[in-house]
Amino acid sequence: MSDSSRPTATETPRRVEPATRARQGRYGRHMMWVLLGGIFLVVAAFAAIMAYRAGDFASVNANNGASPALVRQQSQGFQAPQPAPVTPQPGTDHTAPGPAPRSP
Repeated sequence: MSDSSRPTATETPRRVEPATRARQGRYGRHMMWVLLGGIFLVVAAFAAIMAYRAGDFASVNANNGASPALVRQQSQGFQAPQPAPVTPQPGTDHTAPGPAPRSP
């Protein structure tokens, strides 16, 4: 029985690569073209989706084309007064996140 891991006289010896080099991909321009092609396809798909759905995006704002008086009337709810400040009770730690601990 022969050892299959050793080359015979008719076989050419194989070049032994280190493990790290064998796991790495090849460098070159082909990899750059693959990456640039992928980026181009993503940008083209995004532009196509945005163009296809542009009408839906425009209809989200209910004030599209509304008169300035109507917009002013609808925005009156944003003119509410400031809320009253919170005043802690005397003897409590108002910086603590929970209730103040009780003293014995």
